[in-house]
Amino acid sequence: MHKLALSLIGGFVLIYLQSLLVMKWNGYTSIVFQDISMLFTLWAVNVFIVFSVLAGFQGSPGKPNHRPSA
Repeated sequence: MHKLALSLIGGFVLIYLQSLLVMKWNGYTSIVFQDISMLFTLWAVNVFIVFSVLAGFQGSPGKPNHRPSA
């Protein structure tokens, strides 16, 4: 549940950072998304990326995350 919440917030953060990079590299002062579906699609892709990264972290290092079978 926490991974999903962080992914939703992290998706917006990534959109912001990506927009800043595009504006800096191309010398733009603003970026206009043509419609809400383009913004939503970009956000959904970023949420998936952040969730995948967070799912890779299983716990504290040095401790096994599974119970040994009997």
